[in-house]
Amino acid sequence: MIYDNTVVRRSVSPAVVTNGTINGAAVNLGQYGAESAIVVIATGTVTDGSHAFSIEESDTGAGAWTAVPLARLTAAAPTVLAAHDDTLYEVGVTPLKAYLRVVVVTTAATTGGMLAAVVVIGEPGTVPVSHA
Repeated sequence: MIYDNTVVRRSVSPAVVTNGTINGAAVNLGQYGAESAIVVIATGTVTDGSHAFSIEESDTGAGAWTAVPLARLTAAAPTVLAAHDDTLYEVGVTPLKAYLRVVVVTTAATTGGMLAAVVVIGEPGTVPVSHA
């Protein structure tokens, strides 16, 4: 059953995003012994601005974050524009560190857009996984 083999964790809470940087919450892959993840980015209404997403990893979940290289992603993280209302993006990740987070940098926004991101943790070391 897929429920026993995956866990979904929030990185960027749903919010209307305007100019600035949002460093998403750290998602602990290490506690599951995960060998892969999918970052899912969801948009609602996007009225203006450029919302550039990136995926970062860390050994500790605090400080020392680095971008996950494109070679370990199934696609580049998207840049969301006004034409991308109500869209889902999925980016597969092969992590080498214990933590992932999603970052969004917004520029040229007056009213911005509704954005969110979650991490689907897969291929755990032990199943069934705990959803607590």
